[in-house]
Amino acid sequence: YVVATPSSGTTDARNVIGIAQTTVGTGVSVDVTVNGGMNESVTGLTSGSDYYIQGTGALATTAASPDYGKLGRAIATDKLLITGIGDPTVSNR
Repeated sequence: YVVATPSSGTTDARNVIGIAQTTVGTGVSVDVTVNGGMNESVTGLTSGSDYYIQGTGALATTAASPDYGKLGRAIATDKLLITGIGDPTVSNR
């Protein structure tokens, strides 16, 4: 997923703005799929499953503890419909 990282460099699940459409390095421009969009750059998804943000930055089919929120639902093994952008009440700090 893509986060807006403050100048302190701390990554925080509350700052999730969407999921990158390609893999890029730090400081490089990237197109981002935001709420309501379909990301077709992901692979290995389970069609019909919901995907949740993990504190590590990964996505999983089960919520983390603490729960960072649902990012979306897999429409196919390579298509993720972004239906939510995390939970603004938690942080991975």
